[in-house]
Amino acid sequence: MYSSSSTGPYGSRRTVGVYSTRIARNKWQSLERRICDVIMQRMTISNMEADMNRLLKQREELTKRKEKVIRKRDRLVREGPEAEKAMPPINEEVDALTANIDYINDSIADCQANIMQMEETKEEGDTVDVSAVIGSCTLAEARFLLDHFMSMAINKGLQAAQKESQVKVMEGRLKQTEITSATQNQLLFHMLKEKAEFNPELDALLGNALQGKCAAQLENGDDSSSDESAQSPSAEGTTFASDLMKLCGETKTRNKARRRTTTQMELLYANSDSAPDAPTADFSSPMLPLAETPDGGGDMDTSGSSVRDYTALSPGFSSKMGSMGVINPVPSTKSGRSATLQCVHVAEGHSKAVLCVDCTDDLLFTGSKDRTCKVWNLVTGQEIMSLAGHPNNVVSVRYCSSLVFTVSTSYIKVWDIRDSAKCIRTLTSSGQVNVGDVYAANTSRTVTIPAGENQINQIALNPNGTVLYAAAGNSVRVWDLRRFASTGKLTGHLGPVMCLTVDHTGGNQDLVITGSKDHYIKVFDVTEGSLGSIGPTHNFEPPHYDGIESLVVQGDILFSGSRDNGIKKWDLDRKDLLQDTSQALNARTCFESLEPDARRAVCCARGYEEVIPLALSPFGQLPLALM
Repeated sequence: MYSSSSTGPYGSRRTVGVYSTRIARNKWQSLERRICDVIMQRMTISNMEADMNRLLKQREELTKRKEKVIRKRDRLVREGPEAEKAMPPINEEVDALTANIDYINDSIADCQANIMQMEETKEEGDTVDVSAVIGSCTLAEARFLLDHFMSMAINKGLQAAQKESQVKVMEGRLKQTEITSATQNQLLFHMLKEKAEFNPELDALLGNALQGKCAAQLENGDDSSSDESAQSPSAEGTTFASDLMKLCGETKTRNKARRRTTTQMELLYANSDSAPDAPTADFSSPMLPLAETPDGGGDMDTSGSSVRDYTALSPGFSSKMGSMGVINPVPSTKSGRSATLQCVHVAEGHSKAVLCVDCTDDLLFTGSKDRTCKVWNLVTGQEIMSLAGHPNNVVSVRYCSSLVFTVSTSYIKVWDIRDSAKCIRTLTSSGQVNVGDVYAANTSRTVTIPAGENQINQIALNPNGTVLYAAAGNSVRVWDLRRFASTGKLTGHLGPVMCLTVDHTGGNQDLVITGSKDHYIKVFDVTEGSLGSIGPTHNFEPPHYDGIESLVVQGDILFSGSRDNGIKKWDLDRKDLLQDTSQALNARTCFESLEPDARRAVCCARGYEEVIPLALSPFGQLPLALM
């Protein structure tokens, strides 16, 4: 290995070099083992911390479920001895939840002890071994160790880069799978909803299924914690699928309220007043006023037959399909008492259900499932124009300063109605702005939402008409209408924001109140010109038992209606709950307006497909008058 002509001193230096290399190699091996030990310790601690977080989350969820069951038990206790039969199962459920919480607490204590032990072991061994090895290194050994550290760092970096690339590929595949699944689900749901328009039972079943799914996601399962009493998901899915197949099957022929296709005879005599031998059962029936119920009826009958028992109108009350809409007067019904609410006019012209309205002193704006928004003249009672070209149902409409804002799926269309029905801007839920109506060419109904976008549930304008708030997903996007630019978002909800209302507090500040499927109502103070993400300034407590459907502000009073059939009355100044009326209505509650004294509320209780107006007497007594 070495030259034979080397002198003694050189030979000594070579011998020392071979010895130093061997010692350096031994030091590197000890350092490498120590590095692997430290990595394994930290991985173990990281896994323990992840287990700790999972246990804490489970404990929080179980605690919430236990509190909910205890509140349910307290309500049964207040109801009296008649509810004692339901107490034993609830007590067993409370005991089971308590046992589960105790078990999780023990697991958390063990996990904490193991983490502390690992931390102490790491502190004892790491500093002594590493410092001892580094302190004993010579310059040549340090160069040897540095060279190996460089090689090790490059190899580890290469492995990390390869794993990261694999993760990105898997994330892309997962995202594509989610998009495909969501598209298929939306297509299936759309097909079922189209079928449900002629089948109230299927419509009700779909509504109940969606409500149950949302409630399960928010509450992490059903109310019962015992596996024996709960029905398995597979059994529930089988039952739901069988019910859908039973209801969707063409088992018998029935007269439909509206046909999707026209016959040759109808096309031939489309412009005439009558067609020879036309089957009257296939034409859409005219709109009918709701019949009044006696005062003694305290509850609303939600059965399909009783809700749809209407009083027939005069023959001249209906308007032709395809012609311009018209606002017709409703003949007064003969009744011995004066009704709290009385329908005096009906606007006809939409081919499907109306989902949203907005109005001024002269104009009325209506958005419908027929993918149009119609503008009506309240003075002449005639339809002025129809704003078409929406991808799906028009779910929200607002008007301000000759501009109409309509919402469909993840888009907000801005219309200038001064000269003609012209779309000047198209806003998206993600904050993008397109000039003109970029989706007008698509004439078919679209049920899919593009990637990165969210369904917009409602929009609201501030009193000055300079800011637009759009509830999309778990946040509310803020738009500056003077520049048609997105300036920020209101964040903080854990579920989709379903409704919002805006008030002005003075000093260029908007008071935005939002209601979400996470059962909470949040308050945001938005100053003019604010940018970025804005958090809530207050959460109203206690929350509703289900998602918030509507919010109405009158002065310093806030009314909230929820899917739990309850109505809450809040004081906006003190942020206190003034009154809580659970089970006020037998269907989901949606407020329409308040009287100036804020003592009477006009609301809607949604049944299957139609909207039934209800009048509430001074809040607190809540006898219902069905109009």
